[in-house]
Amino acid sequence: LRRMYPRARELAAHGPRVVILGKNVPEVWTFKGLERVLINMRLFGEDAAIQVECLTLLSTLGEVLFNNGMAGEVFQILEVLMRRHSVRADILAKGVLIIARLGPSFLQHEHRGVFTIIQAMD
Repeated sequence: LRRMYPRARELAAHGPRVVILGKNVPEVWTFKGLERVLINMRLFGEDAAIQVECLTLLSTLGEVLFNNGMAGEVFQILEVLMRRHSVRADILAKGVLIIARLGPSFLQHEHRGVFTIIQAMD
């Protein structure tokens, strides 16, 4: 993903039409890029290796997800993913990290986030 988007912008005939997720976020994090990561997480839900890579990418975004209105969708995917791969400590740890980085304002509105973290710790 990190190599694909700069190359695609270089090859664009009419210049880049890119909307970046945030001010201090690397250029590769566009809304379209995030949508593709989430689609891959849904499509390859059983493949733990792909899920770890996607979670690693998402963990760098933190509160940017909440600020751009993507927190609810990301949380729904995380909740399913953490239940499906409940024996994988790396997936659970990254899931808890992402939920924590969504920020306190997300946890105020989404009480299932705390419940999901508690289930992961069992």
